[in-house]
Amino acid sequence: MEMKNNTIYPCLWFDGKAKAAADFYCSVFDDAVITSENQMVVIFKSSGQKFMCLNGGPEFKINPSISFYVICDTEKEIRYVIPQTTRGRLRINAIG
Repeated sequence: MEMKNNTIYPCLWFDGKAKAAADFYCSVFDDAVITSENQMVVIFKSSGQKFMCLNGGPEFKINPSISFYVICDTEKEIRYVIPQTTRGRLRINAIG
């Protein structure tokens, strides 16, 4: 399946501290800058890489796992990507 204009970047989960986390990373890395924010999500960019800090709540504690946020243009792309990237792995989020 050919997918155009896809963007993929890491999503870091925090319990109400996404803004503080993004501010911290921006203070550590000289080129890091917050590019957008709202109550739920803070996006920052560092070394040309976009990162999402998510106020996901207390359901999951900080651990060495990682999530990737993928932007798809169509429902068809979503229905293709999800099974491919979660095969044999735990998927905790519903397909939206």
